[in-house]
Amino acid sequence: MTHAKVSEDKPLKQREKHPNGKTSDGKSVGSCPCGEKIVSLARTRCGVIMCQKCLEKYHTRCRVCPETDLKPQDIQGNMKMSKLNMKLPGYNQYGVIKVTYSIPDGFQGESHPSPGKPFRGGTFEAFFPNCDTVQQLLPRLHKAFKKGLTFTVKGKETDAKVDWNCIPHKTSLYEGGYPDSNYLTHLTETLKRHGIA
Repeated sequence: MTHAKVSEDKPLKQREKHPNGKTSDGKSVGSCPCGEKIVSLARTRCGVIMCQKCLEKYHTRCRVCPETDLKPQDIQGNMKMSKLNMKLPGYNQYGVIKVTYSIPDGFQGESHPSPGKPFRGGTFEAFFPNCDTVQQLLPRLHKAFKKGLTFTVKGKETDAKVDWNCIPHKTSLYEGGYPDSNYLTHLTETLKRHGIA
């Protein structure tokens, strides 16, 4: 973990922590939950105070902080689209588009629970009405996938596996899936928040 650099024009003893929690030059000093003491820890919108490394590792899916703070997960694979001759509840005038993501097994990156350890991939399916709005959203979904926003790794050690991340997908045709009249609007807004235009 990288500590804040000591200015060359100030002796180290001048930057020692004062009783009021500040160094002699007025900078805040604190302790991260990981045990590291560091100058100018980062404070998130929700009030969490951590070093940058811990923020990137643990503070990735906060309900208070903007989703745009999420770090891309660097999980790659294949995305395939196919048409189904069936209807979705609430979209009876359209057919169905099935999107299939195939994620191979791999090794976790720095932003995952256990960097360097293996994770299990998998096959994931999502369903969309074959309407004009979805036709416009599909290239954006592909872009989000390639940017590593669609999936993350959950679990530790031998339980680590790929799971959905911050881009909402409907994985069921009926129960828990459709009808949902707000879904496409929510999906559009989420992609926009992540800069996927």
